[in-house]
Amino acid sequence: MAIKIQTQQTHIPIELGDLKLKFDISDDSLIDLRKKIEEVQNIAQDIDTEGSDSEVMDRVKGVMRRAYDDLFGEGTFDKVYEVTPSILVTTQYFLDMAQGLGEEMEKRGFTSTSQEKLEKYLQNKNKKNQQKKK
Repeated sequence: MAIKIQTQQTHIPIELGDLKLKFDISDDSLIDLRKKIEEVQNIAQDIDTEGSDSEVMDRVKGVMRRAYDDLFGEGTFDKVYEVTPSILVTTQYFLDMAQGLGEEMEKRGFTSTSQEKLEKYLQNKNKKNQQKKK
């Protein structure tokens, strides 16, 4: 008799109006999510507000484009912005998605503690690999 194990989806589906996105929950993506959220928060706080409103909006748009495209794939920001052409609203979408992803990952057993342990393990593994190469 064979042992049958049901495979799990390796993504979390996200629906934004008619737009359907997928967040990959591979080990690397989980680590990248936390880093990207922190990066967006830091950049948003430090963004240069000098210049015209248009220039500031372009800088914010650049930050959000990188965040969306890094997490959901190249061109995602443009698709979201096409649905809702407001940088304030698309930024709120991103924050809502990040919060929702965090909650969903917690439901699936990916707590921040396990993520931290995983990050530490991967960092140690990378250090050992680099030492072996020397």
